Amino acid sequence: LAPHQAQAAPAPATAVTSNVSDVSDASSELRFHDVLGSGGITLKGNVFTPAGAVQGRKYPLIVLPTSWGLPQIEYIAQARKLADSGYVVVGYTSRGFWLSGGEIETAGPADVADVSAVIDWALATTP
Repeated sequence: LAPHQAQAAPAPATAVTSNVSDVSDASSELRFHDVLGSGGITLKGNVFTPAGAVQGRKYPLIVLPTSWGLPQIEYIAQARKLADSGYVVVGYTSRGFWLSGGEIETAGPADVADVSAVIDWALATTP
């Protein structure tokens, strides 16, 4: 992160919460999710939350759609680093690729609607 960005991010917490469906360590927490995209398709995604994220508190959100070449795990290392800096990071596989549903779209209306749906989902379901 650039210095001005690092100053704006909340300080990483020290406690970790987890359950059996999570992959976590002492820094951040990873969960895999299916997100409802445009037209009812399923988008495969993951969410990193800061360590010790407090329920009811909101954290800055970063959305990382993957490239066409790799699934939603493409940016795991980068997402973990951002979560360790206090961000909630949502990554997802674009429509038509890997295990995400729908047909491939190149920044068309359905693709744009998917991004909007992912943002809406993230704001409603993540800290």
